[in-house]
Amino acid sequence: MQAPQGAYPQQPPQQGWGPPPEYGQPPQGYQQQGYGPPGQPGQLPGGMVPYGGSPSASGLMASLQSSSGPTRRDPVKTLMPIFVMLGMGFLFGILARIIPFLFLLSPLVGLADLACIVWLLLIVIPMINEVKVVTRTPDFAWWPLFIPIYNIVWAVTVLAPEVTKAKQMLGVQQPARPVVQYIFILPFALASDLNDMVR
Repeated sequence: MQAPQGAYPQQPPQQGWGPPPEYGQPPQGYQQQGYGPPGQPGQLPGGMVPYGGSPSASGLMASLQSSSGPTRRDPVKTLMPIFVMLGMGFLFGILARIIPFLFLLSPLVGLADLACIVWLLLIVIPMINEVKVVTRTPDFAWWPLFIPIYNIVWAVTVLAPEVTKAKQMLGVQQPARPVVQYIFILPFALASDLNDMVR
């Protein structure tokens, strides 16, 4: 017995998915999106290049100078830890002669001097790293600052020539500060030379 026509709605014939696309080809209707803005496929935001890419030399130098290259600073302010340390010692010496029991506070003055030394290192070490960014000398390091007497020899024989080399690489005409400044006022001399290298 056959069912009357029209009793059941007829369904449209189902369309098959068809064969899979060939290997390595995107399906139809798919638009390949680049990482960067239109017209620059394969770039990450901010000018970065994905793994395996090679950034241009100009882009590398620009990012190097903007991130950790030489920065401008006030050379006199780099001597502030030394001024504070000398001022505290002078003031404490005068007050200790007037008020004898202040000698009991001498350990606190020692701690304050230690804090000023740490403050000075936090100023000088980044400046040394900025010189290293320019010269890219792998053996150039800041740890000799911690060795007494040798740090003076290192400042004269290693640091000052490295600053001269950095200036030559950047095409700076001004010569490096005199060696005497690197012996007695190293932060001031180094900051002044780095200011000459700022673009």
